[in-house]
Amino acid sequence: MNAGGNDFLSLPCAPIVALTRVNIALIHMKLLKENRKIRQELELHKNLMTELLNNTPDIIYFKNREGKLVLVNKAHAEGHGKAPEDIAGKTDFELFPRKEAEKMTIDDMYVMETKRPIIDRIEHTTRPNGEKHYVSTTKIPRFDSKGNVIGIMGITRIVTPRILAEKEAAREKKLIRDIINSMSLPTFVIDNNHNVIYWNRACEKITLVNKHEVLGTSSYRKFFSKKGKPCLADLMLEENSIEHIKKHFKNAESLDFLNQSIAVEMWVDNLAGKKRYLREVSSLLYDEDDKVIGAIETIEDLTEHKNLEQSLKKKEKILSRLALLDPLTGLYNYRYFVDCLNSEFKRAQRSLRPLSLVFLDIDYFKSINDTYGHSIGDKVLKQFS
Repeated sequence: MNAGGNDFLSLPCAPIVALTRVNIALIHMKLLKENRKIRQELELHKNLMTELLNNTPDIIYFKNREGKLVLVNKAHAEGHGKAPEDIAGKTDFELFPRKEAEKMTIDDMYVMETKRPIIDRIEHTTRPNGEKHYVSTTKIPRFDSKGNVIGIMGITRIVTPRILAEKEAAREKKLIRDIINSMSLPTFVIDNNHNVIYWNRACEKITLVNKHEVLGTSSYRKFFSKKGKPCLADLMLEENSIEHIKKHFKNAESLDFLNQSIAVEMWVDNLAGKKRYLREVSSLLYDEDDKVIGAIETIEDLTEHKNLEQSLKKKEKILSRLALLDPLTGLYNYRYFVDCLNSEFKRAQRSLRPLSLVFLDIDYFKSINDTYGHSIGDKVLKQFS
């Protein structure tokens, strides 16, 4: 308390100042340590990004709104025979043929104006060395912190081998389709799910069913059978064995001249709404790893042949019977009598049993013919027989 009666607190200032300086120093050291850690992390991320850019085979680039390259990776620069720093600042018109550069610029403007990316679009481009390639192009808009578009980022991948392989596969597929379509025999192909993948013109003609009605479906069975019974190709996919097929078709046979092919003949009740007799030949289809991927079946309409065969058999049976009968009485004739006698005589010899023979005759039959004529005599024979 001072002389004037005022009380005050007297604090030691020097220790407080010293303590404050220590705290500031500690905070400063902590900030330096955190900054060093952040710089190290940023450097690591930068190195990782640089490593990614320079080691990926894909072409990566960044452009500003004016279409100038801000940053390119090693693959982009090497494609032009230059270093990355020599490409920076250039436009597509300085690196590519004018027609291609104009298209690239239009794409860039579309991405920046619409803020919508272009993803994996296949294009045909010419490299500076004159080589033509198929590339997959992806372009994405770049934004600043306020959401304004400041340019684009692009990734271009050379996909020439893939596209050429796809084109070759497409050519082979078209060739197979053309071959199947040109076949005179009705032919269809089903996959492992029993869905139709090929239905040729001959098949359309015989069934009166357009391919667009059956492709991708398993409804084809109803165009042969009202009950939708499985075709030979279906059974082949279930189990490729002649024993399995014979459970359904007793006349099934393996074809030696066609590897693992089986043929059957059958009556179907709904071919173009009619009953027809068909010969079906089917075999399995395999991929490059020898895995079953489907089955192919050809059809041959043998109805006319079958009807003719049955007609001939019927006529042959009639002729064979007529050859053994007397045309007047309908009784067995002398030829049949001789064949039957020889057969019975041999049986009697084998069995060591007696053989009896009975003769039956009409008395005074000649006088009937002489008195009343042969027409009356024939009637007597028919009545007697």
